[in-house]
Amino acid sequence: MILSATAATAAGTDFFCCSARVGCIYDSINEQVPTQELSGYILDLSEFDQDLCYLSIGAMRNFEVTQKLARDIGVILKRKGFDFVIFGNLRLLTKDSENKTDFFNSSYSLIAEHTYRMIRGFEAAGIFPVISVSRGDDKNAYKSLIQKSGSMITFSYDDDSADIFFKENVFLSDKQNILSLAWEYPTETLSQSIMEVFKASIVLSGYRKDLPILIYRQPSYNDDKSVIYFSQKVKDLAEQAVQGKISPSGNKFWNW
Repeated sequence: MILSATAATAAGTDFFCCSARVGCIYDSINEQVPTQELSGYILDLSEFDQDLCYLSIGAMRNFEVTQKLARDIGVILKRKGFDFVIFGNLRLLTKDSENKTDFFNSSYSLIAEHTYRMIRGFEAAGIFPVISVSRGDDKNAYKSLIQKSGSMITFSYDDDSADIFFKENVFLSDKQNILSLAWEYPTETLSQSIMEVFKASIVLSGYRKDLPILIYRQPSYNDDKSVIYFSQKVKDLAEQAVQGKISPSGNKFWNW
């Protein structure tokens, strides 16, 4: 294996295809991306809004919002010179999961649908979608996603059977020729799409006790009458939901 180039550049981590360096993969959208090489981005939703997370997406009932959000993020990535995006989490959310906002929810079918809609959104924007996989993924979520998408390119830190994998401090693959798309989408309304996510993910979690509580960005598993919301920008709507003035917009898609 020829890895003579510097493993980690100042701006990203080197990406090799068939032993030849073809570009870099970045973990920040703010890096300077060379136009003459292949550039990938590991999606960090908080770079677009500090409250945006997979759990807020997974709490929504409206998959169209998921697709539009991914398309708008893709437009931004395309403008910045990125060719592909690595994203997703096919693991099931459980009560014992750490970093719960990094998960969509506890339903393999809903995880697959949200991921599929993000694939379609990124593709519409001209950004090639790459799915992050791991040894801890739910097999049913993976199978369901394959059924929806037909095929997909995968990325992994811990599984070298993925199409792109991390080894010896570099990223390796043999998929160079299919990691970019020639088109682009002309416009984006990202701030509007992010607000649509927050408005559509206000969740009624408990209702048995009389004392209403608001919970910020954490899945609840108590019996109190509680409403979960994911951004301070919609706290007023969450308060109206907990008071019964409006109906919650999202669902409790976790299984405890």
